[in-house]
Formats: sequence, structure tokens, C-alpha cells
Amino acid sequence: MKKLLTLTIAAIMAITCIAGSMTVFAAETDEGAKMEQRQKNIDTVVKFMDEVFNARDISNLDQFMRDDYMQHNATVEDGKDGFKKFTEFFFTLEPKMEICKIFANDNNEVAVFFKCTCEANGMVNKVVDIYRLEDGMLAEHWDIVEHDVGAVETLNGRDLFTTDAEGTPTPAIADQQANIDKVVAFNKDVFDAHDISKLDDFMRDDYMQHNATVDDGKDGFKAFTEFFFTLEPEMKIYKTFANEDGEVLVFFKCICHANGMENKVADIYRLNEGLLAEHWDVVEHDIGNVEPVNGRDLFE
Repeated sequence: MKKLLTLTIAAIMAITCIAGSMTVFAAETDEGAKMEQRQKNIDTVVKFMDEVFNARDISNLDQFMRDDYMQHNATVEDGKDGFKKFTEFFFTLEPKMEICKIFANDNNEVAVFFKCTCEANGMVNKVVDIYRLEDGMLAEHWDIVEHDVGAVETLNGRDLFTTDAEGTPTPAIADQQANIDKVVAFNKDVFDAHDISKLDDFMRDDYMQHNATVDDGKDGFKAFTEFFFTLEPEMKIYKTFANEDGEVLVFFKCICHANGMENKVADIYRLNEGLLAEHWDVVEHDIGNVEPVNGRDLFE
């Protein structure tokens, strides 16, 4: 009887161990599948930008875009026909798109931060494009465009696009989500609360800034908030993304209650050891009264 009991306990332990291993394997397989899908979506968007926008060629548009493509750029109509009509003028500007950063999430969405140089007139724009994919094709689009930044002189001496250091590598989805959670908490506890008392919980002392009007470091950020908080900003987040380079992109509406202005914004942060280490942004100002030709909301 004692021997039988010992064997039974051993069997139960073996089954428990196998079940635990299967759970871990399933989790790893699920994460692997998610990462593979993210990369497929990224590859599609990169190819679209290269073969359509940079090549200024819509002959292969059917390869990339759904017929019922939905548009949240206020000046462009829905569908392939709306996109084609937009390119009739846009391609005359001879646009060249240089990707600086790229992100994906598990909602089949891809966000691209890039420099758009219009070679016909020399204008340089800061842009974030966001695409939702369905069955491997572009199904919906949002954007944030900050025009004519080529001649901007930055207070901090930094380029508006490049990266000056590396973040903490975050290949695992769980770690990327932790970075997103940190940025969302920063927006809530600092920006929405109009309170910098918790800044040390979020930001490194050597914080680097790529917004042209803000200086480096915590002191530069604090100086910026002295005016910004008088606008009584509220940030409504619509989409979040992360990548393996320790970076997070947040797409949100910034409502300045003091003057009623609404802005479309993408903030990008590089995190190092769980703290904000570097920042870029794209801001499209005063969009509250815009009437989109496609009838769609700019954010939802």
C-alpha cells in the first residue's frame, strides 16, 4: 500500500510538471506567433511606403490596400479612389520618406515615424503614419503631420529625427507592455495631473529631448511645464505601441482647457532601465474645428 501511494504521488508530480511545461510552451508559442504577425505587418507597411510613396507609383496598389480602405486624414476621402486622388497632387511634390522608427501592436496596427522631404519644394515634414491591417492588407489609416521643420533651430541642439543613444532591449511582449504602462502612468501622473512632484519616478537625470523648443534634462522638462501646465492640458490616449528597441509611441488628443485648443499628437519615448531617457514628438495643432472630407473622426 505504501509503495502504491508513493507511485501515485510520483505520477501526480510528473503530470503536474508536464502540465506546467505545456503551459509555458503554449505561452511561448503564443508570443512567438504574435511577434511573427507584428513583423509581417511591419514588412507590409515598409514595402508599401517604398514601392508606392517613394516610387510614386500606384500601379500595384491592389497588392497593398483593401477596396474599403478607411481614412482619418481630414483632407483625403475613403477608399482606393480617395487615395489615388490624393497622390495626384502629393506625387508632384516628389516626396521621399525616410523611416526613423517603426512600431507594431497586437491589434494589427503599425506606426511609422519618418522624415518626409518634398524634393520639389525642399519642405521637410515630421510625420507619424498609423495603419491598421486586415488579412495582410491596409484597411485603415491615421496620421499626424508637423509641417516645414527643416529650418527649425532646436533649443537643445539635437536633430528632430535621429537617436542619440540606445534603449534597454525589450524583445519580450511583456517587457514592451511594461514600457507602455510606464509611459501611460507618466501621462496620467504628470501631464494630466499637472504635477512634477513624481518626476523622479519616471525620468532619468540625463533625459534627452528632440522637441525643438525644450531643453535637455529634468530641468528642461520642468521649464517647459511651467508654461504648458497653464494651458490645463488633458491627454486622451487612443493607441499605444512598443518595439524591441525599448521605445514607446503614444497617439493621443491633447485638449488645452484654458484656451480650448485641441491638438493631434504622437509622443515617442525611449526607455532605459524602466525610466524615460529620450523623447521625440509630432504635433498637429488646432484640429478641433476641422471638418474631414471623409466624415470620419480624426482619432477613432
